[in-house]
Order: sequence, then C-alpha cells, then structure tokens
Amino acid sequence: MKKYFLFICLFTIVLSSCRKIVDDTVFDASKQAVVDDQAIHDYFLLRGLPLPAKDPSGLYYEVTNPGTGAHPTINSNISVGYSVYSLDDVELQSFPSFYSALKDRIEAWQIGVPKIGKGDP
Repeated sequence: MKKYFLFICLFTIVLSSCRKIVDDTVFDASKQAVVDDQAIHDYFLLRGLPLPAKDPSGLYYEVTNPGTGAHPTINSNISVGYSVYSLDDVELQSFPSFYSALKDRIEAWQIGVPKIGKGDP
C-alpha cells in the first residue's frame, strides 16, 4: 500500500509541475506605448539631456552628424555602422559596418535612416 501511495504522490507532483500557467491578460499596445514613452522621457530627464525629436510614428531620433548627400528611400541599399543600447546603458548590439536593403530592416530604420542623409564612408 505504501508503494502505491508513494507512486500516486510522485505522479501527482510530476503532473502538477507540468501545469502551464495561463495568462489571460490581453496585450494593450496603446497602454504599452504610454509606458515606453514615459521610460524614454525618464531616460533623458535623469541624464540631464534634451529630449530628442519625435517622428509622428512615435520614433524618437537625434541626428548628431547629418550627411550632406542624398537621403535614402525605402528602396535604397544602405551601409551603416551602429550600436544599440538599453535604457540602462547596456550595449546590446554593435556593428561597425552593415550593408542591407532599407526595405528589409525594421520600421524604425525605415523611418529614421532617411532623416540622416548620405555621409562619408
């Protein structure tokens, strides 16, 4: 009888540990946009930096070294060097040179890169 009791307890523990927690909350993009916008404002405020320009799409940007040449279009091939940082200043990704079709990049690049203009290689 003890063997069966032990087996049933073990079986119950195994099954309960496999139970998935269901999150019934629905993602609300507009609420998340407000939270993200506040985090961006706080980032600049805490560092004493001016808030950069904001595109109507919601993209914040600052062109620190504008190019003097033509501005790329969605159909342009681009070559860029870039670094990505989190809001707590941790470098997440960095590439000294990256070549790609702008139409194959994320929407933020499609909006932001044409604002810079062609610069020196």
